[in-house]
Amino acid sequence: MRNDNGAHFVGKADDYRGKILPLRQRAEEKRKLIQPGDLLNCDVGFYYLNLATDIQQNAYILKKDETDAPEGLKDALADGNMLQDILAEAMVTGRTGNEILKAALEKAEEEGMNTSICPPNH
Repeated sequence: MRNDNGAHFVGKADDYRGKILPLRQRAEEKRKLIQPGDLLNCDVGFYYLNLATDIQQNAYILKKDETDAPEGLKDALADGNMLQDILAEAMVTGRTGNEILKAALEKAEEEGMNTSICPPNH
């Protein structure tokens, strides 16, 4: 999204108290020291020739007495990876996007997962 001056804006309005801010300004307003126990998320997307990418990476900063991430965090990652597999398996030639979504949500429910899958551009 671009404003009248051509500046590129990133993020969802509800992430920033109802405002979409230029990336530099948002970084300055939200700048905080990364601390042990923090979970970091980097969400990067590129747009070129009407094609888009979305790449997300997560990192956990171990606390002083930790040698590994907490079990709950590792369980959440495993659930996310399982959901990725379910979604990939639902992508069958000839299916519409809605059919893929329905199949993936049904399979996730069969696996006991309480989940939602965000549509593109959400």
